[in-house]
Amino acid sequence: MSSDDCSITITEKPYIDGATVFSGVCDSCGVPVWAASREDAQARFEHHRDIPEPPAEVLARPVTAADVDTYTAWFLNGRGYPIAAAAKCQHGYALVAFCPECA
Repeated sequence: MSSDDCSITITEKPYIDGATVFSGVCDSCGVPVWAASREDAQARFEHHRDIPEPPAEVLARPVTAADVDTYTAWFLNGRGYPIAAAAKCQHGYALVAFCPECA
């Protein structure tokens, strides 16, 4: 998947105490983006698209918790999110979730 595949629709939603949040989810990656302004949400989305991939040998094998720790930005905020979300640690938790045993 390339950054060209990423797209988002940012919507405005009411938040607590009368505040507003601008949020969306990348259509191809499923990465959520939210911010206090539409401009900041768009900037965060653009950052998501620009996070560099890990080396090819990392992507050529099943992802591990150590890979997510090493390339956190790409697996948790970048285009690698769907890969990490589909993988599980040895305790059965998705690699994008907190595992009390791995922590």
